[in-house]
Amino acid sequence: MQGWFAFPDSPHFIPNHYLLPIFVGTHFTSAIQKFLQYFIVYYPWYFEGKTIGCRDLATLGFCEKLGLEAYLSRCLTLTLPKRTQEQETQATKVFLVGIPKDLLKFIPRGLREGAISVNQQGVSNEQSLQWQSFYHCSEDLLETYKNEARLVITCALHCASPCLAMGIPVVLIARNEENLGRFSALSGIVPIYTIEDLEKGRVDFVPQSLDIESLKQDMLENLNLSIKEAMGESVDKETLQAIRQRIADFVPAMQSNMAESHENSAIAGGGEIS
Repeated sequence: MQGWFAFPDSPHFIPNHYLLPIFVGTHFTSAIQKFLQYFIVYYPWYFEGKTIGCRDLATLGFCEKLGLEAYLSRCLTLTLPKRTQEQETQATKVFLVGIPKDLLKFIPRGLREGAISVNQQGVSNEQSLQWQSFYHCSEDLLETYKNEARLVITCALHCASPCLAMGIPVVLIARNEENLGRFSALSGIVPIYTIEDLEKGRVDFVPQSLDIESLKQDMLENLNLSIKEAMGESVDKETLQAIRQRIADFVPAMQSNMAESHENSAIAGGGEIS
């Protein structure tokens, strides 16, 4: 149950009793949270014996308030493979992903001039509406980031998360309170800036590549053990709990020298915002 569950008028994300749901990387929107409050009244047994791996702190807080067993699992897009050193060296482009036009003026000129703007949610009329088409478009876009991006500036969680996993420096900007809640999937890993931070010049536009390989290992092992536990296999509870605690407490190491990066920040960022 890795997903962004959003629509209360179509609550078919709740699997029927013939299926065994395993919640890892789960996000509930405010609308779904309201639905679940009613759902649990009528079906109090549904979540018995289930532990919900929450993508973000907002979902975790909701589940705990509802009395459900839950923990912070983060999002599995953080486990995508890291790009090679050769790919990193050859990547020279800046990508602005999901950045509204009214915010462009707050990005340093040296970064925005020549940058590639991407709307990940846009679908052209020529594209098929079959899921396979969306899948291949997503794959192609991720490959583009992997091979070409030296920096990604984005308002989209599912640009930031896979790019961080691939070893791409990311600037993440939350546009509203809802974003801040969802973006807590990356809490402690990367700064989550607000529009106010952007307007007041508090954004570091020279972020580092981050080493999150140990986090990936823990997330994948948590998935493995969570599946085994849900299917009735014997699992070391202390080991599983320790893995989940490391996931929640993870702080990444910098891959490159911070001091050197800041010495070059004026050059990389163009030295001005106007």
